[in-house]
Amino acid sequence: MDFVRCERGHFYDRGANPGGCPFCAQLDGEKGGEAEAATVLEPEPVAAPEPAPAPEPEPTPTSVPEPASFSPAAVPLDEDLTVGWLVCVAGPARGRSYALTAGRTFIGRAADMDVPLTEDPAVAERRQASVVFDPRTGRFSVTANETRELTYVNDELVYDHRDLREHDVLTLGSTRLLLVPLCGAGFSWAGWPA
Repeated sequence: MDFVRCERGHFYDRGANPGGCPFCAQLDGEKGGEAEAATVLEPEPVAAPEPAPAPEPEPTPTSVPEPASFSPAAVPLDEDLTVGWLVCVAGPARGRSYALTAGRTFIGRAADMDVPLTEDPAVAERRQASVVFDPRTGRFSVTANETRELTYVNDELVYDHRDLREHDVLTLGSTRLLLVPLCGAGFSWAGWPA
């Protein structure tokens, strides 16, 4: 191979193209209306710096995030981030929802409880139960606290502690609360930058 450089700076194999630079011939032919067929050999590419990766597009409110496996510490212990909801499906507060956050969410009749069931006199005033979201495992559980009033999950008595799954129903007094998780195997706040 006999590589040479033409006047316009193109490299070509003179042995394969004795008539001159095939690049120039092609450019001149395009301008003049006719291009000669020529064997064109590309020069060895010069190493160029790798381009920076394109930024990922921000999710739109209507997009559904791809399910991802849950990893420890994927959800920050930020008290303001909602990790799920308890939705009242039966009882005086029917139709209301209560946000759950990482750590403990206390349920009672007093107005200052995280889940205030103020209209149900059969619920203990303070901390009858608490729903816990563990950000390290991405799991929900319920703890029955030291009150006379009883707490049930799916109509089974909670003696101390019990794991919760999506759509489990907590019963306190005449109130039934449905668990609707946000965080877990399919979603974590770590995937959504602030």
